[in-house]
Amino acid sequence: MIFFYNLIYALSLFILITITAYAWLYKDRHGAKVMIVTMLFLIFWNTSSLFEVYSSDIEMKLFWRNAQQISGFLLPYLIFYFASDFIENNRARRLAPWLIVFPILFTVLIYTNPYHGLVRNGYSLVEIAEGYGFLNVEVSGLGAINVMVNAGFVFIAVALLMNYYRKAIGKVRIQIFIMVVALVLTVFLVMFNNFYLRPGGVYIMTSIFYVPGITMLAYALFKHDMFSVSPLSKDRLLEAMVHPIFVCDTKGHIIEHNAAGLDFVRTAGYESVESMNSIQELFNKPLYVHLQDKKKQTNIQEIALQTLQGLRYFDIHFHTLSQETVYTGMLLHLEEVTAKKSYELSLRRRADYDQMTGLLNRSTFQTTYESMPASKRMMILIDADDFKRVNDTHGHHSGDVVIKTMAKRFNAAKCKTCITGRLGGEEFGVASYNMSEDDAVALAEKIRRSISNTPIEIQDGKTIPLTISVGVAFDQDGSKPFDQIRNEADTALYQAKGHEKNRVEVYRI
Repeated sequence: MIFFYNLIYALSLFILITITAYAWLYKDRHGAKVMIVTMLFLIFWNTSSLFEVYSSDIEMKLFWRNAQQISGFLLPYLIFYFASDFIENNRARRLAPWLIVFPILFTVLIYTNPYHGLVRNGYSLVEIAEGYGFLNVEVSGLGAINVMVNAGFVFIAVALLMNYYRKAIGKVRIQIFIMVVALVLTVFLVMFNNFYLRPGGVYIMTSIFYVPGITMLAYALFKHDMFSVSPLSKDRLLEAMVHPIFVCDTKGHIIEHNAAGLDFVRTAGYESVESMNSIQELFNKPLYVHLQDKKKQTNIQEIALQTLQGLRYFDIHFHTLSQETVYTGMLLHLEEVTAKKSYELSLRRRADYDQMTGLLNRSTFQTTYESMPASKRMMILIDADDFKRVNDTHGHHSGDVVIKTMAKRFNAAKCKTCITGRLGGEEFGVASYNMSEDDAVALAEKIRRSISNTPIEIQDGKTIPLTISVGVAFDQDGSKPFDQIRNEADTALYQAKGHEKNRVEVYRI
């Protein structure tokens, strides 16, 4: 029997010392000092209980029992103090210094008379083996009040945590829930010991029944390094951020987020964070984001995300999370840059496109052509026939209408691999790659017919006929510079103009 008691005391003592040592490593962080003091009182209680068992005479057993009561009176108060401090409940923290008078008062009463004081009516020895035993104490009416006060401290702590649970977000809710279960379990085990085990003849000291709850409490605190900042401060910080924020583990699972993050997830088409497998799933619409960039502590990427409100752009700030050089996850801070991106795109469009027609301007047309695959390139140059007459007869406004209409018809006639540009005045260019000569000539004829077969409406239902001349040049292996193939196409174009216009000519050497 004594071996059983030695085993459970040794095991509980090991657990308590381990938790205390871990808390000591983070002693400068929020809540750690209260946890350390709590653990030290539990270790003292546990050790005093063992000394009581091994003491050879009644007076020494009573001495160690009285010493245990110090921890027994203070621990419930410390649990209450820790809960109020942990969730930053200012009203409870202001009240805490006054409530400590109860454990101090009962400690003083215990020592008024070590044998039959105000808190207990008497005691008797319970032997568990020859030479070993506990004292069975008879609690007085005042002692029963003390038990209720101690239980009250724990239940107030539970109430404070439950009240905060309603306002908590993300994984903090799970942590608070574990803490509440830990405290309720502690009260249940102590009551189970007092009202079931001891009347049944099983004598285990009360300190042992604190160990499971304290272990769960420590797990809830250390699981996500909660000593770094109080949950209420962290929640206030997260909620104060108007940008979406996500905290992910090493596998990309979201373990924390703010309200803006939840709104972002719903905007992307998900009901909740829990409905996603990982953060990559979110950003795989349409772009994939590589999450685990362990080499860079901070990284910024821009993504385009198709949302319920349309295409939106975001800068994603990745911050690597690590603990003692071990990668533990990633913090993501999203900043919407849709307005900025739209402005940049509008500037780029102005720089790359002709403002009147929306076609590529000359420089962008050349750059795009030069970036095409080198195989079977071709270029088509187009020029309106007798365009000056349009301006002279119908005015420059009508000339602009004609230019815009031509651009629309060219775009409608071109193939998917073609680029279309306005190279100046009424001169246009079409280029493509991987196109046979026959197909290129057929495309040029299609473009010519799109203008010559249908008169152009200029204003008030009035239409004017217009024809174009077209020149085509080829570069089979992509060896010709842009200026060379353009000059060749231009030569073919003027050959077409020299042959009664409104025709297609191919450059031949």
